[in-house]
Amino acid sequence: MGQRRRRGLARRRARSRDSRGRGPRETERLRSVDHPGSRRRCCGKRRNPGRHDRAGQVGVPAAYARPHRRDRSVHQHRRRDRERHPREGVRRRLRRTVQLDVRRATGQNTIEVIEGVKQKLAGVQKILPRAATVTITKDDSRFIYASIASLEEHLLGGSLLAAVVVMFFIRNIRAMVIAALAIPASIVATFTLMRAMDFTLNSMTLLGITLAVGIVIDDAIVVLENIFRYIEEKHCTPFEAAIEGTREVTLAVMATTLSLVVIFLPVAFMTGYTRRFIYPFGWTMAFAVMVSMLVSFTLTPMLSSRFLKLSDAAADQHTKDSRFFAWMDRFYSRSLKWSLAHPAPILATAFVIFLLMFPLNQMVGRSFLPTEDMGEWTIHLDVPEGTSLEGSSQAAMGLVKELEGIEGVAQLQPTITDRPTHIHVLCWAQPIDQRKVSQDWMVKQMRDRLKAHPSWKPSITVRNPLGGGEGGGGGGGFGYPINATLLGPDLSRLFDYSLQLVAKAQRLPSLVDPKVSLNMANPEVRVDVDRRRAADLGVRMSTIGNALRLAVAGDDEISTYREGSEQYPVKIRVLESQRRDIDAIGKLTVPSAKGPVRIDNIARLERGLGPSALQRFNRQFSVGMNADLAPGHALDEGSNDVRRTIAELNLPPDITFRLTGQTKILDETTRNLMMAIGLASVFVYIVLAAQFESFVQPIIIMTVLPLSIPFALFTLWATGRTLNLWSALGVLLLLGIVKKNAILQVDYTNVLRRRGVPLHDAIIEACRTRLRPDHGRHSGRPGADRPGPWDWRCTAIGHCGHHHRRPVAVPAPHAGAGPGRVRKDRRARATGARRPRQGMAGQGLGGHVGTVAARRRVAEQVEARESALHVTRLPSLHRDPFDRMLVAQAIVHGLAILTPDPLITQYPIRVIW
Repeated sequence: MGQRRRRGLARRRARSRDSRGRGPRETERLRSVDHPGSRRRCCGKRRNPGRHDRAGQVGVPAAYARPHRRDRSVHQHRRRDRERHPREGVRRRLRRTVQLDVRRATGQNTIEVIEGVKQKLAGVQKILPRAATVTITKDDSRFIYASIASLEEHLLGGSLLAAVVVMFFIRNIRAMVIAALAIPASIVATFTLMRAMDFTLNSMTLLGITLAVGIVIDDAIVVLENIFRYIEEKHCTPFEAAIEGTREVTLAVMATTLSLVVIFLPVAFMTGYTRRFIYPFGWTMAFAVMVSMLVSFTLTPMLSSRFLKLSDAAADQHTKDSRFFAWMDRFYSRSLKWSLAHPAPILATAFVIFLLMFPLNQMVGRSFLPTEDMGEWTIHLDVPEGTSLEGSSQAAMGLVKELEGIEGVAQLQPTITDRPTHIHVLCWAQPIDQRKVSQDWMVKQMRDRLKAHPSWKPSITVRNPLGGGEGGGGGGGFGYPINATLLGPDLSRLFDYSLQLVAKAQRLPSLVDPKVSLNMANPEVRVDVDRRRAADLGVRMSTIGNALRLAVAGDDEISTYREGSEQYPVKIRVLESQRRDIDAIGKLTVPSAKGPVRIDNIARLERGLGPSALQRFNRQFSVGMNADLAPGHALDEGSNDVRRTIAELNLPPDITFRLTGQTKILDETTRNLMMAIGLASVFVYIVLAAQFESFVQPIIIMTVLPLSIPFALFTLWATGRTLNLWSALGVLLLLGIVKKNAILQVDYTNVLRRRGVPLHDAIIEACRTRLRPDHGRHSGRPGADRPGPWDWRCTAIGHCGHHHRRPVAVPAPHAGAGPGRVRKDRRARATGARRPRQGMAGQGLGGHVGTVAARRRVAEQVEARESALHVTRLPSLHRDPFDRMLVAQAIVHGLAILTPDPLITQYPIRVIW
C-alpha cells in the first residue's frame, strides 16, 4: 500500500486514429510484439524482434497500413516514462511510506505467522538501502502476549487465593497443600486434552482455564473436607478416612461434575458467528471439570492417606471450636430451624426474587462484546467529493498534527485506500502500563476536536477484541456497532429516507457519529446512449464503455515495453485538458459495422452528481446507516432506538430495512444461548434423576437455578456493566455451580435417611455438616475468579450474594416434599412417644447408644463428670453442666431431645432409655 509503480504513459489526442481506423489498443498490440519467423533445422527458430525496448519507441511506426502511406500515430501521442498515477497513500511521521499488510491463511496460528514474518524482515533489512528502514506499525502478537501474561497472572493469583481460603476454613497446612495441588494437576491434564483437540492458547481457552481454577478445586475440597472430618470427629486413621470419606461423597461429586459438564457441552455446539469462540471454551471447561473429578477420586485421597496425620485433629480441640465457626454455626442453625418451621415465607421470598429477574433483565443493557482497552482505534473521514489525493493527504496530515498532542496517543497513521476522498487514520495508544488515561478518554478527546471539521463527516470505531465480523467494515476488527440497511428498487428514494434516518439519529442520546454509507455527491459525466441509433450502426454498449474507460480512466494496459530485464506496462489516456471537456470526450470514436463512429453521434453527454459505488442485497439497492454507541449506552438500547426511528419514517411497502453487524450477531447469540440453557437444564435433570433414582429430588435441587439469575443481573446493573458474551457465559457457569451445594445436601440427607434419621433431623444435620465445605468452595471461587475480566468478576460477586441465600432456600422445598413425615416427626418430638426403629435407636456421632452397655457407659461418665467424647464425641459436653443435665434427663426419662448448643454435635443427639 502506498507504493509507486513505473509505467509508460502515452497521452493521446481525442480524435486520433491510425490510417486503417484502428484505435490505440489495436495499434499498439500489433506493434509491440516479437513475431516468430521461419523454422530452421540446425539453429532452431528464427525470431523477428519487434517489441519496444524503451518508452520513447511507443507510437513509432513499425508497419505500414497501406502501400506508400505511413502511420501518423507518432504525431498523435505524447510519450512519457513516469510513475503510475497514485490512488492510495500512506504516511508515517509526515513521511511517505510503503505499507505491507500481512494476513494469515485460514487455520494458521497467528503467533507463528508473525514470528516468521519478523525473521524474514531481519534478512530484508540487510539488503535495503541505508535510507530505507522497515518498521512494524501493527503487531497483533503484542496484544496476544499481553493477554496470555495477564491470564497467567490471574491463574496464579486465583490459585493462591483459593488455597488461602482453604487454609482459613480447614486450618491445616497439609490439607491446604493437598487441595492446592489439584489445580495444577487438573490444568496440566486439560492441556493434554486440548492438544488432542488441536486447540490453541487463545483468549477463549485461556479464559476457560482461568475460570476453571475456581471449579477444579471444588471436588478436591469436598473430598478433602470429608476425609479430614472423619479423622477429626471419628478419629479414623488417615488411610481409613481416605477410603470411607471418599466413598461417602462419591455419588455427590459425580452428580455435581456430570451436571456441570452437560451445561458446557451444549454451549460448545452452538451455531452461528459465535461458534468459533464458544466451541473451544465449552470443550476446555468440560475437560477441566472431568479431570478435576478424576483428580479428586485419585490424587486427593492418596495424598490425604499419606500426608494427613491423626495428630492434626486433637481430641480436645477441633477446627470448628473457633469463635468464628461457633458464631456461623449458631446463626445458621437458628436460620435453618426457622426456615423449616416457616417454609411459606421462604418460598414466597424465593418466588419474589425470581420475579425480580424480569425487571432486572430490562434494566441491564445487552451488547455483543464489552469494550476493552486494546489501545487501537480508527478515525474515518469523508472529505468533499472532487478532492484530489494530494488534497486529501494534506488534510490528513493537518489533522494528525492537531491530534498528536493528546495525552496517551503513541502513533497516528493516515491511510487513503479505496478512494481519494475517504481517509482512515489508524491510532495507537501507549502501552496500558505506561499511560494514565484510558482509551475511552482519548477517543472522547478526539471526538471533541473533530467537531471542528463537520464537513469531513468524521467517525471513530474502536477495535473489536475478537476481530472483525459481519458488517464490521474496516477489517482487523474495526467496525460500527449499529448497521441499519434500507432495501428497495429506487436508489434515490432510499437515499432520501437514509438522510431522514441520519437526521433523526443525530438527536438520539444513545448514538454518536451517524452517517450514510452512500455518497451521491460524486462528480460524473453521464452518457445517455441512443440505443436505437447505436443498434442501427452496430455499436454495442460494452464497446462504448470500454472506449471511455480506456481513454479517460487510463487503467487498461494496451501494451508493454522492456528495459533490461524488467517489463513495464503501457497505458493510454487522453490529455488532461480534454478529459475535463465534455465536447472533447464526445469526439472519441468507437468501431461499428460501418466504420468509426463518434460517441457524440450516438449519445448525449452531460455533467451530474452520482454515487461513487452501488451496493445491492438480494437483487435490491441497499443504503446503510452506520453509527457508534454513545458512552454509557448498550447495543440493544441503540438498536431499539434505531428500530423506533425507522418505524417513525413510515416506509412504503416496497422499502424494507434490516439491522446487520453486531446487532444481528447479538440477536443470533441470544437465541442460541437460550436454546443452550434449555437443553442444559433438561440434561441436568436427566443426570440428577439417574444419580438419585428419583424424579422429585432433581426438581428440589434445580429450584436454586432461577434464584441465581436475579443476583447476577443485579450485580451487572449495580456495576454499570452490560449482559454481553462474557457475562452471559459467566451466568451460565453460575447456573452450573449454584446447584453443587444443593446436591451435597440432598445426597447426605439421603445417607442419613438410610441410617434411620427422621427427615427433619436429617435435613438439619446434612446442612450443618456440609456448611464448612460449602463455604470453603464458594468463598474460594470468587477469590479464583476475582483476577479475571471484570465481567467474570461481576458474576463472582453475584454468586456471593446468591450463596448466602441458598443454604436456607434449599431445605424448605426439600422438607415440603414430605410434609406428612415432617409433621409426624414434630409430633413425636413434642410428646416423646415416638420409638425409633429397630437397630436405629440413639444413633449419634459416636454410634448406637441404645444398648444396655452403652447406656451404662454414658451414665457412668455423666456421674463421674467425665467427657462423653469416646461415646458421643461431643467436644464441649464436659464444659457445660446444662448439657450434662439434659443428657442425664434423657437417659432417665427416655426423651428424644435437641441440644441447645450447636457446637456440641454435628446433628441432634438422640439418647433413648
